[in-house]
Amino acid sequence: MEISVDLMGWGWTYDELKKACTEFDDLGFDGCYIGDDLFPHYWEEDPASAVPEIEVYDPWTLLPIIAELTTLIRIGTMVTPGGRRHPALFAKMTTLVDIIAGGRRTAGLSASNAPDQRSAVGDLKLNLTERVARLGEEVRILDSLWRNERTTFKGTYYSVESLISYPKPVSQPRPELLFGFKSKKYMTRLAAEFAD
Repeated sequence: MEISVDLMGWGWTYDELKKACTEFDDLGFDGCYIGDDLFPHYWEEDPASAVPEIEVYDPWTLLPIIAELTTLIRIGTMVTPGGRRHPALFAKMTTLVDIIAGGRRTAGLSASNAPDQRSAVGDLKLNLTERVARLGEEVRILDSLWRNERTTFKGTYYSVESLISYPKPVSQPRPELLFGFKSKKYMTRLAAEFAD
């Protein structure tokens, strides 16, 4: 049995996040994951509902530091929403974390995030089926960038042509993926194909 911790990431100072992750590592936990939010949300449509004075850090900026401070625990996100970062950029970011962590990196992914966060950044007004399709394209591009010398992909939401991503991750054949979702109807096929 594995026991991991999910730090939502809201309201923690930078020093508190580092201390928590190193303590979980010292205590022998299997993983420590950090939420990938732009600001605290309460699943409301209106971005004005967010409380502005609560600290929220970008996990993929913080995770390289956590990787340097820990030796045993898996680290990653719970979860990074689809559409937040272009897959080419996300492949580079997550590869560096995987290298620093010596292969202890997991990317938790989902098809969407809170409506208020999507609205605040002007994300496309996609229904759930479309968000799952977009995530599917992202995952296929990521998988190829992590494994192959060049990636070409033409989709509805993303297209890349002979794209190179080097260096490659330490994790082989590719870094671990985890999917967070509520609806089996939409995400099961994607999770069955790619989730670790």
